[in-house]
Amino acid sequence: MTCTTTSGVVGLLLFLASASAAICQTGSPQMKHEHEPGHSFGNAETWAKEFDNPARDVWQKPDEILDALQLAPTERNEVATRQSSAA
Repeated sequence: MTCTTTSGVVGLLLFLASASAAICQTGSPQMKHEHEPGHSFGNAETWAKEFDNPARDVWQKPDEILDALQLAPTERNEVATRQSSAA
């Protein structure tokens, strides 16, 4: 990945982080969970099922995000490989 591509990716990620913060503050109807201070992840198996649920792709739109990044096919494969190895 070149320096120009990297800075473009960083810029897009910063934009997405800002946009998601704004959506959280406006109470998007697509978000079904309230975030409360002191939230516990004590029941990891339950949370793993929710975080790994393919239905999250409907509102998170990972394919659209990867398309917007305009990654080369090899770079897109690297992203997919990192995601599968992290799981």
